[in-house]
Amino acid sequence: MSTETEHTESGTSPPMEPETGAVAFGPLGYSVDPQAYAAQQGVTRPGADTARLNWLEYECQRAGLLKGHRQRWTGNLRPFKHGRGLGPRAKRLKFGCPPGCCPARLASLYDDLPWAYLVTLSAPPGQFWAWWRDWGGRAALHTLEAICPPDRPQHRCFWVLVFARHGTDLWKPSEQPGEPHVHFLIGNVPYADLRREVDRWPGAAVSGGRDIRKVCNRNGGRWGALHYLFAQTDNKFKHAQDVFSYCHDLLEPPFESDNLEAWLLLTRRQIQATAARDAVYGKPGSWTVERARQAATTRWDKYREAKHRLVVLLAGAFLLAGQPIPLCKNRRTT
Repeated sequence: MSTETEHTESGTSPPMEPETGAVAFGPLGYSVDPQAYAAQQGVTRPGADTARLNWLEYECQRAGLLKGHRQRWTGNLRPFKHGRGLGPRAKRLKFGCPPGCCPARLASLYDDLPWAYLVTLSAPPGQFWAWWRDWGGRAALHTLEAICPPDRPQHRCFWVLVFARHGTDLWKPSEQPGEPHVHFLIGNVPYADLRREVDRWPGAAVSGGRDIRKVCNRNGGRWGALHYLFAQTDNKFKHAQDVFSYCHDLLEPPFESDNLEAWLLLTRRQIQATAARDAVYGKPGSWTVERARQAATTRWDKYREAKHRLVVLLAGAFLLAGQPIPLCKNRRTT
């Protein structure tokens, strides 16, 4: 198998071999033979307790997120509420997503997870793969995972990583593609620990060599960050023409941490359990109407208070100027 060093001079992307703690994307929610799956993942003793488990359930058990920490997943959790104009429908129109857009589907799938930061690492021409090897590759992300104590896997970080090269335009084959770089979206990690690892990047001192951007509504929201991570293009026309979601700017399929699917499953079940409790113990319709009436009254009270302050201010200005206060004639008839 070729290594990354053999591709440094040629500038091509090396084949990505599976590493411990990172698995490639696969279909979600299907059932497999747990014994065969355990053997494929290198688990020597899967045990009889893995029988009749869904693939994601087995991932949860293998990641240790269920053992002794079920209280972490029993609280109330509702679907993530996007900001105005930052939801899936508005973003699909903005990005020009074609029907069946795979990056949009993955963004809608993972947007309920608590993503924190979007990190970009780049290098000068011909030096990316050497810098990536010197930095440690995906082992640097495993270092962040090792910060969490072994007995508290619910606090372990999760991430998705892609290698990209912009400028791969099918309509302009004469143009040279850009330099390879890496993006990864990470969650459940303190900023200080993430910054310490990113500062070890060989090009940290170079302008634009690294970038840490907080995932928030001001920066496009969760859905927008996830869609850009998987699509790697902000060209609306180019993305609209990619009807089969080839995502030509990606060098390899995305890579994920081994606990990401477990987080997804447990978060989904927590949201479903919260919805079920709301349906059973929900408030009556009259309570909802009364809350809406109170909110409207509060909103109009603020408007009336602001209007009263403006009238008082104008009246004071006229009195100071020695001018008569203009009065509006009441048009209501008695």
